[in-house]
Amino acid sequence: MFLRVAALVFIFLARLKFPSHLSIGEVIRIRYGNEVLKIIRDFEKLDFKYRKVLLDLKFLEECRKYNVIPKFLRFRLANRNLQNSNAYLTCQKRLLQEEISNKKSKIRIYKNEITSSKEFLYRTLSIIDYYHICNLFLASNDKRIIKQQFIQVKKLGNLIPGYSTDLSDSNHDPKKVIYNFSNYRLSDGENSLLSKGLNFAIPPSKLEYADFLLPFELLYRDTLQFDELSTQNRDFLRTKIKDTCLSTFNEYNGMIKENNITDSEQKSLFNF
Repeated sequence: MFLRVAALVFIFLARLKFPSHLSIGEVIRIRYGNEVLKIIRDFEKLDFKYRKVLLDLKFLEECRKYNVIPKFLRFRLANRNLQNSNAYLTCQKRLLQEEISNKKSKIRIYKNEITSSKEFLYRTLSIIDYYHICNLFLASNDKRIIKQQFIQVKKLGNLIPGYSTDLSDSNHDPKKVIYNFSNYRLSDGENSLLSKGLNFAIPPSKLEYADFLLPFELLYRDTLQFDELSTQNRDFLRTKIKDTCLSTFNEYNGMIKENNITDSEQKSLFNF
């Protein structure tokens, strides 16, 4: 809930700094000049290249894992009989490994360039401008990346019999994601709990007032550093943050909590 309120505050501040009658490009150009605008555009393109090459690497590693050769490596030979030879298959596998190494090299290069661009923009732009512009420009790559991911998963489905092409499948097989290096034998409930990941948590039955209130107070304190906020806007933000904080606190403590773990998982949890 705190993150939701923080996002609302951020949006409110961003709207103050980016009026609707001007495009974001025009605001950037007016505020920082054409050179910074070009760097931001280049950063957007670099982000797409980086995320695309990550997808390409995953695609190639899946091909190597399942011992299949992607179509772009199935080069033609003058003597078609040689295409069934071991030498031809060995050459394809070597080229596949070269492609994987090439993608890893590009990832390192793009990652360094992205880090450099981020550091420059962080030093050049204000905090609100930096996060707003970066998030807005980088979000435009999301749809393109999802489209590329769908294409690659579809290709893997054609190459590998039984390969799952469902991008929304979030169910993890514990046997594939849990590696037990100890002598202790995990039960089914323990395996199921661990497969949910390190970010999984059971919602508390009640929220502590002081602990819940503190992040909102710190959020309001941080907004006071922005000179663009008038006294009226500060009062408006304070009222909104306070109302949202108290209403969500009372709403959460008054609602019936749904258990997000099974009985066997809960029993395993208390056995630790």
